Amino acid sequence: GLSALLPLIRWDGTDVQHRTVQIAALTGLCSLMMGAHPVMRHHGGKVMSELLSCVGRADRDLEIYNRMKARLRQVRNDNSGKDQDRMNNTASDGERQESFNNVEMCAAKLVISTAIHAASVALILCGDKS
Repeated sequence: GLSALLPLIRWDGTDVQHRTVQIAALTGLCSLMMGAHPVMRHHGGKVMSELLSCVGRADRDLEIYNRMKARLRQVRNDNSGKDQDRMNNTASDGERQESFNNVEMCAAKLVISTAIHAASVALILCGDKS
């Protein structure tokens, strides 16, 4: 149960595949907490600490993605007066990178939302132990 799910939630991967595993583990954790609610009071602290840690890591990654996006836009604006061919190549590379970052940002936001939902379930089921 928890010994299998908590390391997956703790996993600090930033790509979409890692986020998919985290979301699946968070969903499984909600199901486990609902099914094992009588004994969840004993595990509330460790569950909540993992969930808050997961939210913190995903939020940190969102901040990094936002900085990268701002930097890409700044580079594109700085190159606006330079050679047209070079600017087109830089723009297409920047657009690909920005599109990739948008997918990762969406996955990170989904992890945060799912972890907050799981934390609310943990608060209800574990009570003051969480």
